[in-house]
Amino acid sequence: MCLNNIDLTLIKDIILIIGSLTATVFTIRSFSKWKKEHKGKLKYELSRNLLKSIYDLRDDFKGVRSPMILASEFSSEHHISETKESEKYKFIFENRLKHLQKSYNTFLSLLPEVEIDYGTEMNELCKELIKHITNYHFKMTEFIQLVDNWDLINNPYHKELNSIIFNNTQNNPTTDSFNNTVDKLKAQLLKEIKKY
Repeated sequence: MCLNNIDLTLIKDIILIIGSLTATVFTIRSFSKWKKEHKGKLKYELSRNLLKSIYDLRDDFKGVRSPMILASEFSSEHHISETKESEKYKFIFENRLKHLQKSYNTFLSLLPEVEIDYGTEMNELCKELIKHITNYHFKMTEFIQLVDNWDLINNPYHKELNSIIFNNTQNNPTTDSFNNTVDKLKAQLLKEIKKY
């Protein structure tokens, strides 16, 4: 009877040990699965947010470069015929740039996470997009400074600068280069989004 009691206690202990080990393995696997899903969800959300910010940046960049200037874009303080061209353009572009600056700041706020979660290629494409915006801003400032001082008909640089500032032709190099970078980023991000 004593031997039977020991056998039952031993069997009970073995069953408890196996149950504990099974529960531990199940807990570890569940935690690993949750951790992987959580990381995937974060990367999915980052990809979506980055893609949305790139679309906003693209649309705002297109808006800033629109060759059509509406009368409503001029300041009510400036009489159109009496104001220098540079003052008109400065006022117009300052207002147009407000939207671009907002989407640009949103894009920039995501870059530390991009650097952490994505490879070099994605990071380089983001830097290329920044380069496009920065270069555009420099050229726009140059355009505003020069607009009062050049002979528009005889100055070949005016035509080149004008094509950078305004998207006024088909196959515009500035537009094509910017859109090419956006398309590469879009393709990579959509690939990432489809993973999850």
